[in-house]
Amino acid sequence: MSVLKTDYVDDVINKELAADRKFGEVQNEDGTKSYNDVTPYTQEGDEYGAKQINFENKHTNYAIEAADHTYEGRDLTVEFAEEIAGFSDPWRWIKTRLAAHNIDGLHVGDYIPIYMGSYLVKMQIAGINTYTRTTDQAPLGWHIDWISKDCYPDTVQWFTSNDNNGTSADPYPYNKSTVKSFLAGLEAKLPAEVRAVISSKRFLLEQRYSASGKLNDSTSWGWQDLGKLWIPSEYEVFGSLIWATKPWGEGMAVQYPIFANSWQNRIKGDGDGGDRASWWLLSVCAGNSTVACRVSGYGDADNNSCTGALRVPVCFRITE
Repeated sequence: MSVLKTDYVDDVINKELAADRKFGEVQNEDGTKSYNDVTPYTQEGDEYGAKQINFENKHTNYAIEAADHTYEGRDLTVEFAEEIAGFSDPWRWIKTRLAAHNIDGLHVGDYIPIYMGSYLVKMQIAGINTYTRTTDQAPLGWHIDWISKDCYPDTVQWFTSNDNNGTSADPYPYNKSTVKSFLAGLEAKLPAEVRAVISSKRFLLEQRYSASGKLNDSTSWGWQDLGKLWIPSEYEVFGSLIWATKPWGEGMAVQYPIFANSWQNRIKGDGDGGDRASWWLLSVCAGNSTVACRVSGYGDADNNSCTGALRVPVCFRITE
């Protein structure tokens, strides 16, 4: 959909009735005179003034900053305060916007602040319609995936032992992970208005299990529900597999736009505005049976023993 108007039209004078514009003179009570346009038109042109120019310049400035990777995002509750006032909360406004297929003025990097208990969390737009028409179920429609600018302050182990394999009952390592259970527990800390609109993320997830012993590499994949809170895969952050198993660690993943071509949003703080922190990914490492993937505090792809205590971003999806 077009954001900027591209069908402006000019006034067209009815040449059968007038050769040029005509103005009628009006005598005002204070002795001054006013002039009204009384030209006969076959087409009246569009209004174009400061409002339209400012709107276009705002989008142009965004395009420049996005191309230069200097865009830091805006607080949408401030930018759209007047529009949001017509809804019960900002998240219901987002849900309604998606249902109307209206993303005008919403950009990757923009955020909505929430509180999870006493923790301030700034939820950034990580991607808009990044996975549209995917999944093994009904094709995914319009959606926005949100990833917190910084990490949730509390730490969590990827798993309680150094074991990155799945189980006989569930061959997906991430499904058995402590970090997935931790995220499920965090749902209750979300504001009620957020819980009311988020949806589970469907993902082509790697498998790693053998009854004959521990595996050092993933061997297959399958569609799974990650839950309403999740963490990204290595591919979704870096756009390639660095430590994860090829090709099973990729699945149908695509790099989120918020992480592309810049370290700016890969580097996350220990809580809002905190010191640089390492954070877990859902992917497990190739070549061993004890290690999972992470983003280091410097923003590069790295790995860590599963029993290490690292942080996680808060991530969720809102669909139309």
